Amino acid sequence: MKSQTVIRGEDQDFRQFRAAMQRSVLPRLDRAFQSLFERAKCGETPGFPCFKGRNRGIRSLDNPEPMIRDGPLQVKVASVASSS
Repeated sequence: MKSQTVIRGEDQDFRQFRAAMQRSVLPRLDRAFQSLFERAKCGETPGFPCFKGRNRGIRSLDNPEPMIRDGPLQVKVASVASSS
């Protein structure tokens, strides 16, 4: 995702979150806008995608980099923010 690379290079706040987690959010946002334009094209009320309050919407983030070790099941989950 070239646009993500450009933004991460220019914006320090954006850079503090792990790239893998950002990659999981961007396709969802893209699908929301694709649906908006598809509804507008069909003549329906588009309903602009909006950011939802704390008690609505997505309740979890995808973490594509879990780590499982041998022995008793241990799962290590990376933190949301990277340590820079």
